[in-house]
Amino acid sequence: MFNISFFLNGEEVNTSVPSNLNTLSFIRNHLNLTGTKEGCSEGDCGACTIVIGKVRNEKVRYVAVNSCLIPAIRLHGKHLVTIEGLGSPDNLHPIQQALLDYHGIQCGYCTPGVVMSLFGLFLNNKRPTENDIHNALEGNLCRCTGYESIKKAAIFIANRFKNYPNKLLPSYFTEINKKLLSFNKRILWKQDINETYNNYNIPKSLKELFTSWDDTSKYESCKIINGGTDLMVDINIKKNLYNKFIDISEIEEINFIRRKNHSTLIGAGTTFSEILENCIIKLKLPIIISTILQIGSQQIRNIATIGGNIGNASPVADLTTVLIALDAKLILKSKSGLRKVNLSDFYLSYKKILLRTNEIIFAIEIPIKKTLTSFEKGAKRKAVDIASVNSAICLELKNRTITNARIALGGVAPFPVLAVKASSYLKGKIITKDTTKKVSSILNAEIKPISDLRGSKEFRTLLVRNQITRHFLKLFPELYA
Repeated sequence: MFNISFFLNGEEVNTSVPSNLNTLSFIRNHLNLTGTKEGCSEGDCGACTIVIGKVRNEKVRYVAVNSCLIPAIRLHGKHLVTIEGLGSPDNLHPIQQALLDYHGIQCGYCTPGVVMSLFGLFLNNKRPTENDIHNALEGNLCRCTGYESIKKAAIFIANRFKNYPNKLLPSYFTEINKKLLSFNKRILWKQDINETYNNYNIPKSLKELFTSWDDTSKYESCKIINGGTDLMVDINIKKNLYNKFIDISEIEEINFIRRKNHSTLIGAGTTFSEILENCIIKLKLPIIISTILQIGSQQIRNIATIGGNIGNASPVADLTTVLIALDAKLILKSKSGLRKVNLSDFYLSYKKILLRTNEIIFAIEIPIKKTLTSFEKGAKRKAVDIASVNSAICLELKNRTITNARIALGGVAPFPVLAVKASSYLKGKIITKDTTKKVSSILNAEIKPISDLRGSKEFRTLLVRNQITRHFLKLFPELYA
């Protein structure tokens, strides 16, 4: 058991939780707050959405997250806001009232998650656009109401409170934020870590992390958890249990984005949402922005980290495919120092990676060059879906001649791969329709997809051909005029 202290809506809570318990189960079964609903337990439906406030750089930042994907231990030192903290049947919160007035509720099962997603949006965006509202709600399923009614309610709130955003905050918020800032300064993390060392470890620095690893070899099923959005699904759905966790989500040294010479460095602990908000990425690497917007939902992007996504080694990881095309490098760190490897060389086989014992992904280094880039994803839905095949292309040109090319693919091998033969073929070629046809045929010979639940090998081969055509259509529309 792990002793935790946090704020629940307007009150301070001190309790203990086991290491494998998720926040959704904790809220419903231990706190007896049943407004937060359990739907899928894997981050797909949004019914369990809550809002969590965390102190960072002397400020409290709030985000909407799926409570089924958050270990309850992570509530330590945070502010948890549930649907019960917004309104009551006799005194509805403005968001709840708007959903009622615009007929945005029927069975009501999904409504608490919808309310919390919108509350998280308005906390961080005082004047959201209609597109912002769509992004905030893309992770919330509603099978009976109809999204148009929900959208109208959200637009009404956005217009009604655009000049008075603080009126959407519960009365306890200002006081809790002050307490939370003070609260975090007095939390004795190191004492907590030592008390539970044999079960769940949350180091606050790289030094503490490497110290904690000294005895890790005693535990056969030790798991590193960063964002944890995939690992928690293993626990919730597959019932995989682990003897020991090392949770690196509180290590600020791996949460950064900065320029270095002609590259951009992204710390492994940086969340997808933080990447989306970064001006450097928006200006220099817009393909990363457009790709991340197709990964998961906003609730998931608020938790998931770039390092965790890469380390998870999914064969169809969208961002990994793009990063391979961009010729990204991984900076790995251990007690003995740093080493750098090509991301394209990082994967050895299915779910097997190049990390050594007691080593972590520290940062991702992405070169900044003048290139043409494109990403394609073959999936049934735009958001909250896994690709059957994805692909990315990065071209350097001089006039109309390709001076360098990198094509990366996901879903055609046990891990995302660089298409070496197809990329080599393009180098030195002039862009023509014949070029695109030839590179497609080379790719079809180079890849070796398999058949599974998301598509047959024939379907995947066809997707690759179609995606290559779409890449060139986007980058060189004049070829198809």
